Amino acid sequence: MIVYYSWSGDTEFVANQIKDLTGADIFKIELVEPFSTDYRTVAQQYREDNRTGKIRKLKYTVENLTSIDVIFLGTPVWGNTRALPVKSFLHEHNLNGKTIAPFATHAGGGIGDCFSDMKKEAAQAKFLDALSLVSGQIPNSKPIIEKWLFNIDIIK
Repeated sequence: MIVYYSWSGDTEFVANQIKDLTGADIFKIELVEPFSTDYRTVAQQYREDNRTGKIRKLKYTVENLTSIDVIFLGTPVWGNTRALPVKSFLHEHNLNGKTIAPFATHAGGGIGDCFSDMKKEAAQAKFLDALSLVSGQIPNSKPIIEKWLFNIDIIK
């Protein structure tokens, strides 16, 4: 299953590429109280939520997670880590014993602690090598994604 949060559309594009290449089911993380679509406002909301430790409630949760072995978990990089909606997903779902193939999109500032924070928040899951894509790579990312899927033994 592919689970992702996308603010600008980049992570959603990558999630759909993975879906096309694997045939996996897809789940978009949505919040009851979503972040703003305005960049300055969302940056302010992010800082405030981080400062207070707020975890926003998910609008939907994944049903029958017990039958899923591998989860592709996608996020944009916010403040050198995973986006807060992904933190909400990890907080509300038990991923013990699952295999997670993380992927992230960013504007060029790198992934920072994105993947290490995911590993801390899902400490009982097994993590495969991660995929990181810069926004400029995304429109033509299919060969990069195929190579990643091959390298982590998802496709042959």
